[in-house]
Amino acid sequence: MRGGTRGGRSLAIALTAAVAAAIVLSLPDPAAACTVCFGDPDSAETRGLRGAILFLLVLVGLVQVGFVRLFWEFRRRSKAIDDRKKQLRVVRGGVRS
Repeated sequence: MRGGTRGGRSLAIALTAAVAAAIVLSLPDPAAACTVCFGDPDSAETRGLRGAILFLLVLVGLVQVGFVRLFWEFRRRSKAIDDRKKQLRVVRGGVRS
């Protein structure tokens, strides 16, 4: 019976967490920043911050594209090496004494 109690307890914790998350998500206004913390949406500072965030997102995206391209190139080269090995013919024999 001890295992059943543990499962019931974890279910209760998960249910409590789900209810708490639903309450927090249904009331977004208390979590939003005020104009003093966030700043004026039309100010130069806010526009600069948005530009910086966009720049960093583009930079991260380019790095990810670079990694995909790198592994794609590794795959292409590996296939080329395998194809080249299949074209080669092994010659049996050698020096006789």
